[in-house]
Amino acid sequence: SIGASLIYTARGAATAAFIPKAYAWDLAAGALILQQAGGELRYLSGRGVDLEELLDGRLTPEPILAGERGVVEGLVGKISLRDY
Repeated sequence: SIGASLIYTARGAATAAFIPKAYAWDLAAGALILQQAGGELRYLSGRGVDLEELLDGRLTPEPILAGERGVVEGLVGKISLRDY
């Protein structure tokens, strides 16, 4: 699950998490725990994730990377979406 992936990342059991799409309620608890552990969530474009933007029930506009700041910064730009 998304929450479990974020918590594994927060506790250091995973280096980072890739979340293709999610709703605010999928992210909220895990994001809080990750942020309290010093991590962050960013879209693949590098823009920070603001859960308030999703409170109207929309899916995330693009995939998310989650982890420690340095790890996430290192992954942004190295992962790209393919068109099928």
